[in-house]
Amino acid sequence: SYFEALFLNHPLAVVIANEDGVIRRINERFASLFGFSSGECLGVKIDELIAPGEVFKEAVGFTEKVAGGDRLDAECSRRKKDGTWIDVQIAAISFPGAGEERVVYAIYQDITERKRLEEHARYLGHHDSLTGLYNQAFLEEEIQRLDTPRQLPISVIMADLDNLKLINDSFGHIEGDRMIIESGNILISSCRREDIVARCGGDEFILLLPQTTLLEARSICDRIRQGCERERGSLIPPSIALGVAVKDDVTQDFMHIRKKADDNMYLDKLLRSDRSREAIFKRILDTLESDRRRMTHIDRLTKLAVIFGGSLALRQNEIEDLSLLGRFHDIGLMPAPAEIICKEGPLD
Repeated sequence: SYFEALFLNHPLAVVIANEDGVIRRINERFASLFGFSSGECLGVKIDELIAPGEVFKEAVGFTEKVAGGDRLDAECSRRKKDGTWIDVQIAAISFPGAGEERVVYAIYQDITERKRLEEHARYLGHHDSLTGLYNQAFLEEEIQRLDTPRQLPISVIMADLDNLKLINDSFGHIEGDRMIIESGNILISSCRREDIVARCGGDEFILLLPQTTLLEARSICDRIRQGCERERGSLIPPSIALGVAVKDDVTQDFMHIRKKADDNMYLDKLLRSDRSREAIFKRILDTLESDRRRMTHIDRLTKLAVIFGGSLALRQNEIEDLSLLGRFHDIGLMPAPAEIICKEGPLD
């Protein structure tokens, strides 16, 4: 009676089958989990019922193992009556039944949600939360895996987003984050499926390119620059400094190659940083001056600032600073939609 009560009221799905896997009994939890009634299950082989297709052979092996006297504790996928698949943990044993036949007693626990959470945790452990690209930890693992003679030549591209601090200070971190995401998308779209693209800092990215020559890596750099050019219509176009180096000999130290790529990236940044800042300032001016009503307001405020500075007997350079302040004082409103800026009446 204890055994019967345990079988009927068990919180997990339980099935009793013979040594060939033919179902003798199921409890209510098994019926609710897989969607089969007791009548649909009795006399049917458990593996044919919930383990068709590619997993059938594995399931039959599990049944034979348990029927032979071994214990089973396994995680696998099983199909429900409606055709959907769930992840289950199976714990099974067998014991002597009537005559010489052995009885298989199996417990199924639905672990689909646990698997989903585990997969999500693995994803977070290997990916950057902002961009969805790989992170530094995953990159280091991949370097260990790919740094082999079979993968030579291995090219490394160091990428650094220009003037992120200026963008954050001028337009806020939301715009800076948007720029980081946009730059990550450009990098991933410029690479091949087998390449590794990782974000390794606030504005730093590393591209790991196995079986890639220096010429091929430079071609990818060209595609990245072209991707940045295509975004010139955005509020602040992305600008990415790039440096590339290649390991083509097994005796070379990979960290030395990475340092060389980093040095080349900083050289590129020095050569282009002034142009990048100039482009940002030009875009700021173009945006501010494109609104006639805003420009009228800016001109009026700038004149008042200059008059006020003269009344205070400020030095000429201080008056020039006041004029500059008047010209750019509305910079924080640039990302705001025009319908908000120009709305009549109070904002809700």
